[in-house]
Amino acid sequence: QVAVLDYWNPRFEQLRSEYEQRRLPKLMSTLEALFQANQADTGFWVGDRLSFVDILAWYFFDCVRPFSPHTLAAHGGLWQFYQQLEQRPNIAAYLASGRRPRILTAPRCPFGGNVETS
Repeated sequence: QVAVLDYWNPRFEQLRSEYEQRRLPKLMSTLEALFQANQADTGFWVGDRLSFVDILAWYFFDCVRPFSPHTLAAHGGLWQFYQQLEQRPNIAAYLASGRRPRILTAPRCPFGGNVETS
């Protein structure tokens, strides 16, 4: 739903602020509760090893991060999951390589556009 906020909309900053303050925290809190309930101290979303669900969750958080940098960090369990997944050797190598597509790099986009934020 983050992408639905049309960054080219003249009211983007207002819409972004409303989404960040009202909807995104609730969504992230719900996801964090699900993660804590499902992980059973394994650090994974489902089961006791890396799965496609973990990759999807990481990708979602990677899209949230440039849109609202402080939101992910405010949810400790999700932030820890995000950081641990990207530190896995093969994933870290991929992220450091030129093979990773850049996202959120449209010229008019008010966020993203570099390695740290996209």
